[in-house]
Amino acid sequence: MSYFKKQVGGKHYLNFKIQPMDFFIKNKIGKAEGDIIQYILRNKGSRKENLQKAKHIIEMLIESDA
Repeated sequence: MSYFKKQVGGKHYLNFKIQPMDFFIKNKIGKAEGDIIQYILRNKGSRKENLQKAKHIIEMLIESDA
């Protein structure tokens, strides 16, 4: 069985046509960028808070690139 067909602690990522981690690996997407995408896709918790978390990581990337 493929590890991409398994999820520990729920099934929310399995509902996507492409599992986020599979997408990140195949496209060589870094941790910070992957976290941003996952916060945007996340269905649990507050939508606003998840977007604020994504925005915070984006702000850190912008600041570290200066």
